[in-house]
Amino acid sequence: MPTYDGIGSSVTHEIEVVGDVFISNVEGGSLSTQVPFEIFSNVFGLSPAPTDSRQLRLRVQPTSDSNVSNSYVTDMGIQNTTDNYFFITAPQNTSNVGDQNTFVISTTGNVGIGTADPKTKLHVSHDLHLQASSEAWNSTAGPGLYLRYSTNGGQDEGYIQSIDRTTPTKKPMVLEASNFYFNGGDVGIGVASPNYTLDVNGGVRTRLPWLYARNTSQGGYSTSYNVTFNLVEARDTTVGDMYNTSYACTFPVKGVYVVDIFTHSALGGQHTAWYQGYIRYSNGTAYHLVSGNKQQSPTAANWDTYTENTWVLYVPTSNMYLDLTFYTSLSTIKNYAGSWNRIRAACIYAVQ
Repeated sequence: MPTYDGIGSSVTHEIEVVGDVFISNVEGGSLSTQVPFEIFSNVFGLSPAPTDSRQLRLRVQPTSDSNVSNSYVTDMGIQNTTDNYFFITAPQNTSNVGDQNTFVISTTGNVGIGTADPKTKLHVSHDLHLQASSEAWNSTAGPGLYLRYSTNGGQDEGYIQSIDRTTPTKKPMVLEASNFYFNGGDVGIGVASPNYTLDVNGGVRTRLPWLYARNTSQGGYSTSYNVTFNLVEARDTTVGDMYNTSYACTFPVKGVYVVDIFTHSALGGQHTAWYQGYIRYSNGTAYHLVSGNKQQSPTAANWDTYTENTWVLYVPTSNMYLDLTFYTSLSTIKNYAGSWNRIRAACIYAVQ
């Protein structure tokens, strides 16, 4: 009997067959537990208990080596201690028993490659390489996430698709990370061959919310929305000072802001109206003066003026604010119940 176990010991085999083995007529029907061939390793009560045992070995002898101790083996088995996972080892020379982490199926159906403890349906412990494929794209698979490097039809690029291939209908995809870093190259949105760091085919809209918004009526003293400032007062006694705030809006971060101001003034005659304000540091020190163009009411008979200015402002540090005053050229302010004013500000570019 041969003794080429290949692990350094001499083992005689209880049965050895040279040639084919054929087992037939063992099928017991659907869901039958009857199987044609079973290997049963009962290690209960053994002391010391064996670990990492193999139940099945496939062996091949290299054509260039006559020494059977240098044959290559792949082992299979069920881990017999606590996890009881099924494993297949990578082919190894018989002087090395192999690594159980090569391919694993856990008792929960998770598949591990390079790990004996897969946490998901497919858990890979190392790089994942998808080889280029020139085959036609599958058109029968349902919705899912598809990864591919395609050379089909002149393509030569990688794809990540969230799509239903049967429709086909593209699906939303969410990418989550603390930071996103593109290592070189240009980014195209709607552009297959971008020529700039960011090349967009179409308009660009910031979806940052209006950080501060304010609607007021004369005498209303409302502080709705997210505006942080003192009470807005529509005054009818102060010459040229109808709309005065200490904090028209605050700028929480360093960056570029768009500020839009709109005021409806109803006065006792034809008049002009305008804005003037200061961007101030949190301690009140003025940083920059901003002024709006004077706007005149249409006619002497039409006393209403709608004054609007939009400014793009650079704010050099965080926690600054806008000190804004609305001026009019007449001293008498008539009642304009239901009229309103608006201040809005949005950060369109935050600077680190």
